[in-house]
Amino acid sequence: MTRRINKMDWNRAKNDVAPFISQTEHHGLNLWSPDLFLSALQRLP
Repeated sequence: MTRRINKMDWNRAKNDVAPFISQTEHHGLNLWSPDLFLSALQRLP
């Protein structure tokens, strides 16, 4: 999973998700990065 997160094209992922979330939540996409998702992965049981 770590390798996949590091290889991810985050700009493409953000663009893919953007149409499905409200405009007011688009600012949250700016937080998307390998660091964010790796941190979340470490917190999984």
